[in-house]
Amino acid sequence: MYDFILGPVDTDSISICKQDFSEFSKEEQYKLIAEINDILPELIKYEHDGYFPKIIITAAKNYILKDENSKITYKGSSFKDSKKEPALKNFMKDIINEILNETFDYLSVYNRYRDEILHITDITPWCSKKTITMKVLEGTRLNETNIADAIEETEYVEGDKVHTFYLPDDTLCLKENFKGEYNKRRLLKRLYDTAKIFKNIIDINEFKNYSLKKNLKELGVE
Repeated sequence: MYDFILGPVDTDSISICKQDFSEFSKEEQYKLIAEINDILPELIKYEHDGYFPKIIITAAKNYILKDENSKITYKGSSFKDSKKEPALKNFMKDIINEILNETFDYLSVYNRYRDEILHITDITPWCSKKTITMKVLEGTRLNETNIADAIEETEYVEGDKVHTFYLPDDTLCLKENFKGEYNKRRLLKRLYDTAKIFKNIIDINEFKNYSLKKNLKELGVE
């Protein structure tokens, strides 16, 4: 009956658009919902979750919705990772805004965050949140012992959350102990790896991996 293009499809939702990408009127939207519900079993009903003029799909189950009121919703683990550094979350949002606003100046965004990494005075946005668990307190794996070493001689206990960053010698350090030194190479790698989240929708070849030794020299980083 219809020849729609499927957008993001999940276990409990579907999204569609017309072949010519023209708008659905309000009448069309609710007519389609009624038609779908008419053919579903009695106890299964679809609801209208909204009309989204723009949708960006970065990977399976990872997408961004912009509704009629310009509200932006992020779906998927790539955007909701609570352990990801706030600065890198902002980087992703800035890249998304370049797409939504159709300015597409991704390299300027990338280089702005690269430059910020090189001159950090407030480490807070570049810290990762970690939870003190019994595995951390008693574990033997490196990622666990790194956290345990960072909180040694502190009053942190199981269940507490801490914010950490890496020092130049690759040891983990608490945010409150920041004295201006940090691992620039590791953060540059984090920036590059975060940029790769968009590899399916933009050309990331223009982004340099500044954590590589040859590119670090270009930045004057030892």
